[in-house]
Amino acid sequence: MEISKKQIWLLIVIGIVLISFPLLFIQDLGFISFSDKGYIGDRISDTTAIFISFIGSVLLYLTLKAQVKANREIQKRFKIQQENEKLEKLTLRYKERISALSEEIRTFSYTNNNSDSGTKPDFKLYSGPQAISQLLKIRKSIFYGNEWRSAYLLEPKFEELRQLLLMFLSISESLNQEIFTDKTIENREVKSQLISTLKFHYDAKIRGNFLSMEKYKAVDKPCPDCSSTHGIPEDLFEICNSIAFKLQLKLN
Repeated sequence: MEISKKQIWLLIVIGIVLISFPLLFIQDLGFISFSDKGYIGDRISDTTAIFISFIGSVLLYLTLKAQVKANREIQKRFKIQQENEKLEKLTLRYKERISALSEEIRTFSYTNNNSDSGTKPDFKLYSGPQAISQLLKIRKSIFYGNEWRSAYLLEPKFEELRQLLLMFLSISESLNQEIFTDKTIENREVKSQLISTLKFHYDAKIRGNFLSMEKYKAVDKPCPDCSSTHGIPEDLFEICNSIAFKLQLKLN
């Protein structure tokens, strides 16, 4: 229990009073006398009881005051501990999601037959960002024919790529909206670091591939050059633009 200087002086004064005041009752003051010693003990006891009760009350007040202060400090530390634990769990959850996303990009694969028609097949396996690049480059002119057909049916890998992009968008959206317990510098820095990690994965592994293929975006009407419908599914570009917007990146 901490006692201030004022409280120490107050206790000293009260102590002096308690020691000196009873002596007055055994002095012959002229106008009043307690020379009858049979009553001195009773007088001292009755008088000092008031002061003893008072100082006891003061000490009890100081004790309770210190206890309240200690309880507030404990509650404050407990709240800080809870916020730190919540921040750690939140950060860990997003790190795990980003790690899973990175693994999905790394293991994304695309196999293509590089041989000419009528010759011996020459299948080559691409993986990671290179697989995404080769998929877009090789299938950029996929034909749907004179009647509209889904590129996702003609090239199933487009659907797998779409799901990967949606996973990327989901993490970007939730992280962009997430409130990291409060607005402290530490929490803002954690959020900024996670967003920077996402930006790195998007810029280094996804973005460039789609920017270079923008002109091959599929359209609903036939191509003026070949009168057929073809191209990379348009919604893949829309998802990429949404990711860039959530990560506060320029769209081109």
